Amino acid sequence: MPDILEYCKGRKAVTFKSGTVLIEEGGNERKLFVLIEGQVEVLRKDTQVSYVDEPGSLFGEMSVLLDMPYSANVKALSDVKAY
Repeated sequence: MPDILEYCKGRKAVTFKSGTVLIEEGGNERKLFVLIEGQVEVLRKDTQVSYVDEPGSLFGEMSVLLDMPYSANVKALSDVKAY
């Protein structure tokens, strides 16, 4: 996934504190995130369905690409930096 990080260089990076919900299930913000560093968990109805810590990983992409509400919560498990 390093190619996506290279592509994103120069874009604004945002930092989130541990415990912050970056994406809320059912939300319509249409934001796509690219992980730079940190760990997040993906939760559906309070059940963890995925854990993401690989730089360059995407989250929020399904909502953006399919033009639909977010299907899960994404919560920072550590301090997170993302595009």
